[in-house]
Amino acid sequence: MSESIVLGEAIDRALVETMEGMAFTDVERIEDGDLAGLEEDAVWARIDVIEPAAGELVLVMGEDFAGELEEATTGESSRDLSMRLDVLGEMLNTLAGSWARYLVPDGIPIALGIPKTGQGGWTAGAEYELAIYETDDEERIVLALKR
Repeated sequence: MSESIVLGEAIDRALVETMEGMAFTDVERIEDGDLAGLEEDAVWARIDVIEPAAGELVLVMGEDFAGELEEATTGESSRDLSMRLDVLGEMLNTLAGSWARYLVPDGIPIALGIPKTGQGGWTAGAEYELAIYETDDEERIVLALKR
């Protein structure tokens, strides 16, 4: 992925729009970088960005918060991890598409992979650029970009 593509203002706008539009949730970027508590029960969705540049975008949050987003999005709380992961994957797909539209001029092809989801097994390694967000209820959302 191009070094000029970073987790900047475009990703902030895309996440705010996605969270407000799909889950009626406000988020704000924070600078402290504290990931405490996320790694143990974290659920994640990952999508490959194929064009206009190659890379990977990951959305990470706690499982309980993912359940709240599932309920806000679908109107139901299934307590089923697979349903939470499906909602998370759809959120990431929407987010990645919005982000790509902000980054590239009209007419430039955008290609994204199919979101993959899971629980645990993901850590914020040095190869990722991180952006951390917080809701009004102090729930954390992490976006990670690997170029």
